[in-house]
Order: sequence, then structure tokens, then C-alpha cells
Amino acid sequence: MLVGLPWCGQAIDEEEGLSTLYIDHAGLRLEKDGGSLVVRDPSGTLLQRIPMGPLQRVILQGDIQLHSGLLLALAKAGIEVILFGGRDSQSIVHCLGPTHGDGHRRLAQYVAVSDPEKRLSLARWVLRAKLHAQRQALFDWQRHGLGEPRLLRQALASWPELHREISSATMDALLGIEGKAAARYFPAFFSTLPKPFQVTSRVRRPPKDPTNALLSLAYTLLHHEAIHVAYGQGLDPYLGALHQPSYGRESLACDLVEPLRSRVDTWICQQLREGVLRPEYFYTDRGAVFLGKAGRQRFYRAWMHEVPHLRRRLRRLGRLAWRLVDPA
Repeated sequence: MLVGLPWCGQAIDEEEGLSTLYIDHAGLRLEKDGGSLVVRDPSGTLLQRIPMGPLQRVILQGDIQLHSGLLLALAKAGIEVILFGGRDSQSIVHCLGPTHGDGHRRLAQYVAVSDPEKRLSLARWVLRAKLHAQRQALFDWQRHGLGEPRLLRQALASWPELHREISSATMDALLGIEGKAAARYFPAFFSTLPKPFQVTSRVRRPPKDPTNALLSLAYTLLHHEAIHVAYGQGLDPYLGALHQPSYGRESLACDLVEPLRSRVDTWICQQLREGVLRPEYFYTDRGAVFLGKAGRQRFYRAWMHEVPHLRRRLRRLGRLAWRLVDPA
């Protein structure tokens, strides 16, 4: 279910009764009033009152004012706050409330990723799950008559050999397999998109076209869902397997999102083919492409319907990862 105003939307996970609040409008003020989060315009006029009880997270885009008392109340209630700054939505502050309190889980994770053989086993599991999901996406696009048939056939024909290589691959070889899979997968995926959105390569920083801008935004949102899942399950999001620990990178979160990227790709394909997002919603500035405010509103409204399914899958992947880290 989706509720909200043009500048504000709320996604409700009907399975758990929890919700994510998205606010994207510069100049708004957020306050706490009893058990509610209050939204006011710059003049102080009340725009909306949102009960905090069902909230799980609040995502803010743009220059929005909020007091430290509200941040403290949200943290005490276990509600995370994600603040996106800048037009590319890449400048991020992530505020978490109390997390899982079992330190033994993190100790077991440290031991696992410090053991070369165990880390390699975990990394192989992550890559197998990613390739399996990509193969399923390729089959689905082929079955529905989407994309360039030749590119889809070539990609699918290469998957059995790539899967076989994983079983005996070293860590460096796994990254090579992932790269070979991407070189076959992305051209096939891009061919499923409407003509104005078809591109030749994945470009990240900064994105040079609307398709890559959408992928970057959706992957960023999914990544922060994975951080929340890792903390919630008592794991350290900075210690991964396929993605080795690196300063400032939540490597475990990177691992958890890999099997779900192709689902996000399919979702983006659907939004573009159905006209939810169109070329006029994007603009270019100094060689980089950004999604404008009207486009972000449409993006978030569509994303709200998809994110509860992604969140449940992330939690399942997190539980599986924990069992692999500590089979006992």
C-alpha cells in the first residue's frame, strides 16, 4: 500500500506492518510531537502528521531541517534515518538506532573471514547465487520476447561453463569470472530496454546516461537495505567475502546485494517499458546525468512497491550467510 503527498511517500510492508517514509522536498521541517513525526513547510504550516510506531526507516533527500531531539527519538525507537545529499544521491549519512546485541556473532564472522578457506567458500557461494539469479533473469527476458535474441542466447550459453569454473576458482579467479559474466549479461540486459534507454556499458561515477543513473540510484538504495539487514542480524556489514574488506566500504552489504541486482535490473526494465520513467525526467549537468525531482517522485513511488520484496530476500540471504559463517 502507498500513501503520501507529492513530496512525501510511505511504503508499507504488509507482511510486517512496518513502513519506510520517503521525503524529497527542500525546505521542509521535521519535528517530533508526542508519538508522531510532524512535517511542516518553511512557514511552519503543518503538512502531515505521521505516527512513529509503524516506522522502520526514514529516507530524506535534499535540504530538510530536523532537530537533534527528533533524531534521538527515532534512534531510541529503532528507526533508521538515511540522508541523501547532492543531486547524484551518493553523499549519504546513515543513522542507526540500537542494533543486534550478540557480540559472539561478530566474533564468529571475524574468524570466518580471517580463514582463507572459509572466506573462499563464502565468496564462491555469493558468486554462485549471483550467477544463478542472472541466468534466471536472462531466461525470463528470453521467454517474454524481450531483448536481442542473439545476445540472450550467447549469454545463456556461457553460463554452465562459468558455474563450473567457480568450484575450483581462487579469490582472484572469482573476480575474473564475475567480470566475464558481466561482459555477457549487461549487453543482453541493455537490449531489453526501450530504444531511448539502450546503452553500451555500465558507467558508475558519474553516470553518463539515464539508464546508468537509475541503476546507481536503485543499487544505492538496495545497498543501504543490506546494511540495515546486516546490523539487524548481528553481523558487521564491513566484513565480506567476495568483496574483501576495504576502508569505507560495507563489504558484507556488497555481498548480500549481488544475488538481487538482476531483480533490480528487471524492475528498472519494467518501469522504463511501462513509461513510469521517461527521458524528459532526466537532465545533464557537466557531463553527468541526474534524475530530476519529478522523476525522483515517480521513481520512489514505484520503488516503494518493490522494496518490501527485496527486504525479505535480503533477510533470507543474511540468515543463510550466518549459517555459513557459523554452522553450529
